[in-house]
Formats: sequence, structure tokens, C-alpha cells
Amino acid sequence: MNKTQKAKMKTLKHKNEWKLNKKDFNFSIDPRDNFFHFVNGGWIKNNPIPKTETSWGTFYVLRKKNKIILHSLLKALIHKKNKTISNEARLTRALYSSGINIRKRNKDRIKDIEFLFKKIKSITNTDELATLIGEFHRIGISCFWGSFAEQDLNKSTRMMFWLFQDGLGLPEKDYYFPKNAKEKTILKQYFFHIRNIFILYGDNNSQAIQKADTVLKIEKQLALVSMNKEERYDYHKQNNRRTTETIRKTYKKINWPRYFTAIGIKNIKVLNLAQPDFFKQVDVMFGTVSLPLIKTYLEWCVLNSLSGALSEDFIAEDFDFYGKKLSGQTKQKHLWERILGVVEQNLGEALGKIYIKSYFTATAKKKTDILIDDIIDAYRFRLENNLWMSSVTKKKALKKLATIKKKIGYPSKWKGYKGLKLSSSNSYIENLFALSAFYHKRNLKKVGKKVNRTEWHFSPSTVNACYDPGLNDVTFPAGILQPPFFDELAPDAINYGAIGSVIGHELTHGFDDTGSHFDAYGNLKNWWTNEDRKKFEDRAKILVCQFGDAKLFEGLCVNGKLTLGENIADLGGILLALDAYKHFKKRNNIKDFKKQGFTDTQLFFIGYAITERGHTIRETERQRLITDPHSPSVFRVNIPLSNMKEFYDAFGVLNKSKLFREDKKLADIW
Repeated sequence: MNKTQKAKMKTLKHKNEWKLNKKDFNFSIDPRDNFFHFVNGGWIKNNPIPKTETSWGTFYVLRKKNKIILHSLLKALIHKKNKTISNEARLTRALYSSGINIRKRNKDRIKDIEFLFKKIKSITNTDELATLIGEFHRIGISCFWGSFAEQDLNKSTRMMFWLFQDGLGLPEKDYYFPKNAKEKTILKQYFFHIRNIFILYGDNNSQAIQKADTVLKIEKQLALVSMNKEERYDYHKQNNRRTTETIRKTYKKINWPRYFTAIGIKNIKVLNLAQPDFFKQVDVMFGTVSLPLIKTYLEWCVLNSLSGALSEDFIAEDFDFYGKKLSGQTKQKHLWERILGVVEQNLGEALGKIYIKSYFTATAKKKTDILIDDIIDAYRFRLENNLWMSSVTKKKALKKLATIKKKIGYPSKWKGYKGLKLSSSNSYIENLFALSAFYHKRNLKKVGKKVNRTEWHFSPSTVNACYDPGLNDVTFPAGILQPPFFDELAPDAINYGAIGSVIGHELTHGFDDTGSHFDAYGNLKNWWTNEDRKKFEDRAKILVCQFGDAKLFEGLCVNGKLTLGENIADLGGILLALDAYKHFKKRNNIKDFKKQGFTDTQLFFIGYAITERGHTIRETERQRLITDPHSPSVFRVNIPLSNMKEFYDAFGVLNKSKLFREDKKLADIW
């Protein structure tokens, strides 16, 4: 432990007391009717959503705190001499300096992307079009489709080349086919946003309207055959091995050899075509949509991909639609925060190395490791004693659980940035192009290679966690291993309820409606018996109905199918964490106790509810109902707890309580 950490721990110990803030509660609400607002109602009332945000709560407050920390670390690099800092620090400084230099960005406007429009104008046929699309993909411009290296779903030890649907300017295909007045308004606003961007580019109003009409028609054609969010969670639908020879013969209008050459991949023989119907439509469009109209769409792709990185007039228009109109955000984040987000996204490892030295203790890592082991043990016990799963499936499930790998805090091996060149004298756009090309090249180098199971997809400072079904591992970055998710001074009941439930949540993903289709080694494989699969799906349907009946506002309901995986993981995570806490108490001979008026079991549930603390503006909530596999926070707390007898016992839930369910209506999966 370094001096900073010791000083920090000394300060914490001096406080010598962990306390719940009773002002965060709303004691006028019966916890048996609405536990989420009982625990969080006071906090929500006293903490309005900042104008620069669309949501505000536990995750967002902690992320903001980490951004301030990272910004201070970043500013400390600005005035240091090159000889005194690492190459990674120089890269970080270069990217931040070019992004924060808004005077230069205003002066340059579209100067650094004009060459792309010249390329668009110069193409004369679909062969040249395929080359240009490949060049765009290499520097991070989204159009028509996308490509990357990902695990082979049938052979999880190897990386494979994937082609996937892309090219839409709206978050999800449903937006292009509105079902109500609000959705029609959004589509109309999107049309005018496209027009406004083209006017900023230099077109007159009439030209811009014509171009906006063209773009919307092309995107609608792509949206019509795109898989929606719910379908994309079915990996069986996206597991479509094809030889490149088959691709060339099936989709003849697209010059695939020229595309592959342009993105920099050679000798590829087999690939995964994630959405065949989508590529069939693109192939048809290459033969039926005139080249001038396709060029207009490509111009939009350039402008839409880069507007946020250009001058302030483009930034303002981009925010006006995507921030204000689509998401309901009233004020844009400060420039430093926006650029820091780009730095963290692209060079998070460089910042992360500095972050963990001062803000992540060995104690936190050790305690988290113990917590994970405890919850894995709890899951093992539940699987071994499961009454509806056959011994054949149970044996494979136990093997998968035992195979799950843990990633805690930060990577054991850093990837580095060898070959990446950025400069403070470059424009922001030039640096972004360099980053995109660097990561594109690094990614495609993986094709045909052995999967690197130690690789991280989060920066150490990230406030999040995940389960990867292909790698069969769980990741908990240093960023989330701090209060209120994990507090070294808090009662163990709080920590098990908070970070323990998060850990249990991620572990349960390995056995949810998606994760259960992957075996212990990450292969897409049906390792269940047919009877067990049906029993699982029948039990899961109860959750689908419970969440599908959950009304938010204006009659809008949660999509129980889209959110099923997260809902299974929420319920499973709390159950596992509670089991683990009980075993922890028994192992350490800890008796039941009361603290600040709550029993330890009540504190456990309070710890969980605090992790979901927060509120969201309506526009964003409406958007999330279409795009987000997570249910709104109030339902992520109240519905899982309404299925737990342990919660009933802890708070004395009665038949007349709103969170009460009859035994036959309880969801019981794990």
C-alpha cells in the first residue's frame, strides 16, 4: 500500500463509523408496498437530475466522481516534459489536448474530412463503392454494414471474422416504423436533423431536404431487414458460417474481394454472417438504388459519424437531436468531460494504470475475491440441490460454474499501444482516425488466432461489471469496487447485498436465457436436455409476464422478453448473495444483529436497493424501453424482491401488501 492509500485508510478509520443516511429514505412509504422508494425516495427528492444528465443515481454519481479523478490525473500530465512521462501518457495528453482545443476545431470545421467527400464523389461503380466502404470502416465511419474479429461460436478457442448489420442513424429499427404520435415526432425530428447537418455542410435548404429524404429512405430499407434488439440476443440466429466463395456467389453486387482488401484482411476463407437477410437487402440495394443516392447516404454517414468531433455548430446540432430531442437532456456536458470520455474509451488502459495506484487497494481486491468465491459456492449448492433439473444437465452446469474465470480490478497483462502515433499538433479528427485505424488493425489481426482469455474489455476505472458467455468469465473493474457497491467500513450485510448481488447477477448471466446456450468453454451448444430446457423456459415465462405487466407511464410497459436475461440475473443475483451472506455468518460465527434500527437481513436488502438508486427523465426512459435490456430501476428492485420469501420474512410482508405474491405466482428459477 502506497502513502496515498495509507493516508486515505487512516482518514477512513478516523471516522470510525459507517452510517446510513436516513435522509435518503422515505419513511412515509411502506417498504412492503414499494421497497425501492422506501430506501431511495428521499435521495431522489433531494438529488434532481442535473441538466447535463439524463439519469442520476448510484452508478452515475460514482462515474462522475471517477471522471473528476481521471481529469485531475490527466491535467497533471499536461505540463510535464516528455522525458518525464511514459509514451502512454504522451498519447493520452495528445488526444486530450487536440480534443479540448475548440478554437482550432472551430477554425478547421470540415477541413479534415473534405478528402472523404472527394472520395465519395469520385466513385463511378459499385466495385469502387465496396473499396470506399472498407476504407470508411477502417477509420471508424459507420455505413451499410460492419466487420470485426470475434470468437467462433462453434469453436470458442479461435477468433473468427464477422460481418454484421449497421448503418442506421437511429438507435433501433423500431424508430423507423413509429407506432404512436411520440415516435412519429421523433422520426420527423430526425429528418430535420439530417437536413440541418447538410445545411451546415454547405448545401442550401432545398438540397438538404432532398438529401434528408434520400437518407431516410435508404435507412428505412436497411431497418426493415435488420434484426431487432430482442432477436440479436439469440446467438443461434446470428451463427451463420459461410465461405467467402459462398458470400461472393450469393451477394454478387457487392465486390467482396475489394472490400476485404480495403479493410486489410487477406486469405479469409470462412466467416460468420450475423444477419443474412440484411446482406441480401444490401445486395439488392446495390443493384436498384442509383449511385448518386448512395453517395448522398455516404455523405451523411461521414457527417453523422463525426459531427460530435467537428466545430461547435456541428456539435450543437448533433446534441440538439441526439441529446435534447431523443434523450431529453437539457444541457450538454462540459467540453472537458466529453473529451475525457473519448480518452477513457480509447486510452483507458493508460489512465487506468495511474488510477489504480492511488484509488484501488489490495484489501478491496482480496475481499472481492472472497466474495466471488462465496457466491460461487452458494450457486454450486443451489445447483446441487436443484429439484427441476436432471442430473445430466446438472452435471454440465456444475462444470460450467467451476470453469468461470475471475477478473478483478485491472488486467494481469496490459495490452499497450505499440505502433499508435498521436500528436498534440494534429487535429482532433486526425487523432481519432489514427485511433480507429489502430484498433481496427489490432482487431483484425486476431482472425484465425487463438482467443486471448486474459484480455479485458473494460478500463480499470469503469463503473460496471460483466459476464462474457464466450470466455465464460466475470469482470469487476476497480471503478465499481468502491462505495456504495463495496465499502470496507460497511457491515458485511451491506456489502453482500450491494456488490454481492452484482457478483451474483453476473454469475447468473452464465445460466440465463442467453448464457445458458453456451457451454463451459464458451461454445454455442445445446448442453441441456430438451425436458430441462422446457422447464427452464416455462419458469422464465413467469418473469416475462411479471415485467411485461410493469407499467411505467403513459401506459408504456417493460418488454419482458427483451429484459428477460437481466431480470433472471437480478433475481438470481440477490438469492445467491443472500445465501452467501448466510454462509459467511455461519463460517465466522456472526449472530443476528441490529444496526441503525435495521436487522442485518434488512440491511442486506437495503444494500441491494441502494445499488439501483436513481431516476431518469421520461424521454430517455422511453428510449430505453426500446433499446435497453435492463428494466427501469424501480422494477429491478421491487419485482425480484416480490418473489423472495426471505424478503417477506425480513420486512413482514402481508397478504394485503403490494409486493406480496401467492406461492403459485412466484418466479423460481435458481
